[in-house]
Amino acid sequence: MEDKFLHPIYTRYIDKRSQRKRLSAVLRDCIEFDDFYVQHDEERAKSALVNFFNVYLNEKPDKRLKNGRVSYYSFYLNLLPLRQALIKKQYALACHELLTLCAYEPYMQRRIYSCLEEIYRAYLKA
Repeated sequence: MEDKFLHPIYTRYIDKRSQRKRLSAVLRDCIEFDDFYVQHDEERAKSALVNFFNVYLNEKPDKRLKNGRVSYYSFYLNLLPLRQALIKKQYALACHELLTLCAYEPYMQRRIYSCLEEIYRAYLKA
């Protein structure tokens, strides 16, 4: 079936699904740093974070509002430890916090997108 025969609602769904697939493929690089009990290579963790943000910031954020776990501001429970890990240059811990944020929050929301963009520009962009 060609795309010209699909209703616009379905093409948006396909676009969102492919967007999620691209982001989840990049997040797989961060999964190996999700273990606290193993010593990790911080440079590889940093490059995994930079790769994620390069793909993430090229995607468009969602236009519809979705709440997170509990409330509108619940994403700060994972955003603040992510920022603290980046300040301390503990990139493996930052990968863990990013994975936790992406697992529990709608991370393509504009409020989370802009906060993550600010964190990337402040701590990871060279």
